[in-house]
Amino acid sequence: MPHYIHDTCIGCTACLTKCPTEAIVGDKKQLHVIIQEKCIDCGVCGNVCPVTCITDQFDRLVPKKQMTARPRPVINKDNCTGCEYCVDYCPEDVLAMRNCDDGHVKVSHLVGEKKCIGCALCAEICPHDAIHMTEADECKELLEAGIITKYYVRNAAEPVAAAS
Repeated sequence: MPHYIHDTCIGCTACLTKCPTEAIVGDKKQLHVIIQEKCIDCGVCGNVCPVTCITDQFDRLVPKKQMTARPRPVINKDNCTGCEYCVDYCPEDVLAMRNCDDGHVKVSHLVGEKKCIGCALCAEICPHDAIHMTEADECKELLEAGIITKYYVRNAAEPVAAAS
């Protein structure tokens, strides 16, 4: 479901710049518009809007979160085939293919955790269900417990939670 920009928009272009699917159009200092067919409902636009004029389909303001508090992709290396779709589609270039220490070859890794906007394009494009978006707090717990690596790759012996 798409988000909407209301007439209090000041045309600062923050949302336009951060939108991972280029769903927002508008000129500087003019009202911007979200192209519904391109919107993936990630909420990044509302998160960066300085005047909070972006709402969801239910007319609720998009909640503000620091970028580092947004959901993160956790990669299940047993499902990852190394197809690189996630790497190619990531608008922030925060994913890369790397070898694992345990024999898995070319598995997606989150190499730019602080730049990840949590848009979920990687999870949506993955044809092998190898990427699940996970809340940042849960990722921190998984890291501390050794269930995922510092690159957000799930260790093979750990069960995968249901997709969110």
